[in-house]
Amino acid sequence: MSITPQITRDGVEVIKNKRGAWVAVQEMPPETKVVGVRINGLWGSMWSKAKTGRSPHFGLTLIKAISILVVNGIFFIPKRKVLIQFEDITSWAIEKSKQGKRSFNGALEEFYNTKEEQLVRVPKFFWKPKKERIIER
Repeated sequence: MSITPQITRDGVEVIKNKRGAWVAVQEMPPETKVVGVRINGLWGSMWSKAKTGRSPHFGLTLIKAISILVVNGIFFIPKRKVLIQFEDITSWAIEKSKQGKRSFNGALEEFYNTKEEQLVRVPKFFWKPKKERIIER
């Protein structure tokens, strides 16, 4: 069973009443491991909902991304600091799933929102100052 990811509107993961992950943990074989994956640093990118609160138009954003890549060159394009963390959450996922869907989803929200995501704007061109701007919400 796979869980469909979605883009957050405000940099905070909100699971609420979804049941896919809860059902998956309850029905998984005993030898299965549950790995939580936290990704920080993407909030504010051109692919996020940070600018308008809506998903960006894929085609237009792709064209914009390709043009930025061509103008900067692959090696000179400003880069965003992205942190990806993998953590074995098997034992507490099983424990929380036995306590019910709300408890399980609340625990997942706590896991994903451990570090508040900052809205970071990275310059699009290498000749601009290499200063990341943190925008207050």
